[in-house]
Amino acid sequence: MSPTSSDTSAARLRTLLLALVPAIVYGGLVSAMSYVQDDAYITLAYARNVVDGHGPVFNIGEFVEGFTSPLWLVLSSIAIRLSSDPIALLQILGMLFAVASCMMVYRLTRHLLPDVHAPWRDVLAATAASWLAACSAFQFWSTSGMEVTLFLFLVAGMIDAFVRDRHGMAWVLWGAVMLLTRPEAFLVVGLLAMFRLIDVVQRREGTQPWKQLAVLAAVVAALELWRWQTYGALLPNTFSAKTTSLHVQVADGLAYAWQFMVGVTAYGAVVVLAALGIARMRSRDVVEPAVVAVVWTLAVILLGGDVLRHQRFLLPVALLLAPLMTVGAVRAVQALNLEHATRMLLATVAVAVLAVYAVVAERSAITRTIYLEGELVSKMRSTGLFLRDVATKEQRTLTVAATTIGALKWWSEQTVVDMLGLTDRTIATQPVRIAEVSDDATVSWKERKYNADYVIGRKPDFIVFSTGMKPSAFAERALFARQFYVAYYQYYYPLNAQGKLAIMYRRKPTSVLQRSPQHMIDLTAANMHALNDYARAIQLLSTPAGRGEAEYLYKRITAEGPANFSGAWQQLSDIYRDRGDYQAMYEAARNAVIVDPCDIRAHFNLFQFARNSRDSTTAMLHGDWIARCNPVLFRELKIPVPEGAY
Repeated sequence: MSPTSSDTSAARLRTLLLALVPAIVYGGLVSAMSYVQDDAYITLAYARNVVDGHGPVFNIGEFVEGFTSPLWLVLSSIAIRLSSDPIALLQILGMLFAVASCMMVYRLTRHLLPDVHAPWRDVLAATAASWLAACSAFQFWSTSGMEVTLFLFLVAGMIDAFVRDRHGMAWVLWGAVMLLTRPEAFLVVGLLAMFRLIDVVQRREGTQPWKQLAVLAAVVAALELWRWQTYGALLPNTFSAKTTSLHVQVADGLAYAWQFMVGVTAYGAVVVLAALGIARMRSRDVVEPAVVAVVWTLAVILLGGDVLRHQRFLLPVALLLAPLMTVGAVRAVQALNLEHATRMLLATVAVAVLAVYAVVAERSAITRTIYLEGELVSKMRSTGLFLRDVATKEQRTLTVAATTIGALKWWSEQTVVDMLGLTDRTIATQPVRIAEVSDDATVSWKERKYNADYVIGRKPDFIVFSTGMKPSAFAERALFARQFYVAYYQYYYPLNAQGKLAIMYRRKPTSVLQRSPQHMIDLTAANMHALNDYARAIQLLSTPAGRGEAEYLYKRITAEGPANFSGAWQQLSDIYRDRGDYQAMYEAARNAVIVDPCDIRAHFNLFQFARNSRDSTTAMLHGDWIARCNPVLFRELKIPVPEGAY
């Protein structure tokens, strides 16, 4: 008996309503994930230069491909044209593409379950898509302002089109757009092209893929021609900046994959179900997406994973696992001697339980990351606005070196030298390794390439560390191993919009250098090892239990570090001040300014000590140094500048 038109309409309505379930799940959970990733501002900075007529560059005149998505660059340029708040518009796009990705997973899952009767086919497809929607990492990246969910949508669309009609052109068009979205698209498109060539070898009817491959080849050729003519390279600069030795990359990649296994796949339970479905179904519609997932995972491991947290590079694997594990759950329950509805209910419950796990597994860690990233972006925004104000007053473009460059560049609108090399070809392709820095096992940063000599050679007006005064990245610590940096740069305290001190380093003013000539020395290995302890000691100061060990390290640095490095003496001065030992504070601060007359933190301690001692002459002396080295500090702290000070 054939179905009536009313039955067909009811089935279509049911399919539509169940397709909305993942969107509802996603919408109910994503509100707690709103944040902006600092890297989103990198592409926006490129886009602003495109809109302003300078071309796709980070710094005007420096043609380096430091972004990873030409298509997202185009969308970012449009967002700048349409909105005064382009990052908000990009976040909305990211969330829309997240919902669209879930819809594609729903569609793909229905296709892979042809023998499951309605309505369970729709229920299982909705549950599979809801698992992806519930994944905290998926929600996290969807609001980042980056191209992550656009790429996921295109991956899902291309795979779905391929398994439905591998002979048609639909998957080719999906692939062509995907090639413009991220470099990893070459891997997925290449695998599908290989599957089509296998069809030729096996002489399947109607399998001639030459038109399909010609279209994809033309897109690749056009993209690479544009890339070469614009940037003089065939790969984005980010690839050169992030790659290091193979054994380090594999170790990092395995750790990254393990976090994915724990945080997304419930310690591999999702993978086991997917493998079961592949083993029992053995259809190429299932096997080929599984091959893509496996090869993708291996590639991510070989390339070392991602420097950013929470599985961004493995989310395409999660997207493919959603329908595959659902197929596996169905095949697992089919062996049970139960009614069809009962078996399908069990399969649905199994996937739903894994969806609940995907919600809670990384929720607290991601919430913490959102807070930290928010604090970082806020600090870089305030710092960028301060730098823009300085540039306006000085009527020139500043050069700023930094390790966190997105929001800083966007808000400052100055020339920003990326010390990690993402937007700088010299650092990415010509790193200069310093053994005492690179071999320091206490550094957790994955970005291992740096060139301190090049950075200093750019003569930046300001240097901004991501963690304030603490040199935490390899690129930051490498500066301390270069005497020009030690001699010619000083701590600098501007105030951010919240009235809190934000620490930067500033090139010493000419008036200061004329008054206090700098004498550089040759650093020994012992000197540089001692400097490595400086960053560790700053970290120890953050906990009361670590202050004693920090004091010990600072004392050791004063004995074994460079003779012209004042930082350890100054930190000791602060420790003694907080302890209430003002005589010891005075002695340590005095040693600091003897080593470096422009150590304004030590001068400030001595200024306060002299003022409390009613020694106006000495207070004026130290106030003069502070006013020369940091002319805005007294004004911002609402302290009257001592009479007679510069």
